[in-house]
Amino acid sequence: MHCSPMTKPTNSPVAVEAFDVDILYDEYLSPDTAVDFDFDFDFIAPVAKPVAKPTTSALLTNPATALLLQKPIKSLTREEKIARRRAQIAKSAQKHRLRIREEMESLQDELVALEAKLAAHQASDATTWKTKAANALEMRQVSEAMNASLRQSLSETTLCVHHWTTFMPNVHAVVGQDATLQHLV
Repeated sequence: MHCSPMTKPTNSPVAVEAFDVDILYDEYLSPDTAVDFDFDFDFIAPVAKPVAKPTTSALLTNPATALLLQKPIKSLTREEKIARRRAQIAKSAQKHRLRIREEMESLQDELVALEAKLAAHQASDATTWKTKAANALEMRQVSEAMNASLRQSLSETTLCVHHWTTFMPNVHAVVGQDATLQHLV
């Protein structure tokens, strides 16, 4: 029984139709993977069994390779020399993979630490900028209030001056005469 990619696959070994290629779940899964099914028997992705990380001491304590690597080269047969060389290559490759893994782990730890530092700096910068923005907003509101009061007093003064010039058109002439009269007294 085939199921389309749009429907949920079941736990039975059925083929999946995708891009006109049939893949059986039983053939897809390796013996190292475990498949978990919930009560509805929906397919859940295979979970690989946890693999223990080899340490350098574990690489050096393998008795089969340790004996071959310790014997003098001249006393070995051709097959033992080939086995010794293969053991050397395998040990070198394992050490290399271990070094890469350790470096990746240290880089990931460093990445986490640097991201935490960056978040702390961004948070402190954010509070600094928020404080500066709040201060600037407060100063702007104060200056706008001052401008509004100055505009109000200017308009009142302008109206008062207009009033006096309307009702007393000859003020300038009278003031000028008073100045000349005071000069005579």
